[in-house]
Amino acid sequence: DSENRDSISSDVEQRIMKEVEALIADGVDGIIVSDYDKGVVTPGLASAIMDVARKHHIPVAADLKPSNAPLFKGATIMTPNRKESHEFLGLDPIADPQDPAELSAKISKEMDTNTFVTLGPDGMYVCSGEVHEQVPQEHVVKVYDVSGAGDTAIATILLCKLAGASALESARIANAAGAVVVSKSGTVSITSDELKSKVLHRK
Repeated sequence: DSENRDSISSDVEQRIMKEVEALIADGVDGIIVSDYDKGVVTPGLASAIMDVARKHHIPVAADLKPSNAPLFKGATIMTPNRKESHEFLGLDPIADPQDPAELSAKISKEMDTNTFVTLGPDGMYVCSGEVHEQVPQEHVVKVYDVSGAGDTAIATILLCKLAGASALESARIANAAGAVVVSKSGTVSITSDELKSKVLHRK
């Protein structure tokens, strides 16, 4: 495959921000930044998103590549995986492995955010205010494809927050959503009925 990972131009930045502002004017309740390190998440765009979110009191949930994490310091939610968490902190996950509790606490403090470190089959570690706790994955499923699991987790956590759920409740529901997604082939979405069934039956 061939791709261009150069940063987008200032003109494209402005066009994206106009779209974001238009969506906020239509009543958007939250913003998710899903960073694939392909040149879209620039310092200018990140600054503009954080500014408009603060202005309108809208939560920002960010799933970021470590190099761009500082651009979203103060985001409401961050959801790095175990490897990314080490890289956020300049650590080698093989040479200097850290406990998820340490990773989550350090990121939460440095980034001024609520941290949900995703741990695959081990669930996720939550550091949010006074809450510092691992939420285990309660659902044992046959994994077909992990594509989209991170996106599913962050979307579910933000939706749960907007619905008034606690951090631990949000993590538990996000674990269930992830279990549904990885049990399917390809990048897929889930239905509310699938999620409800998984949460209620814990299997």
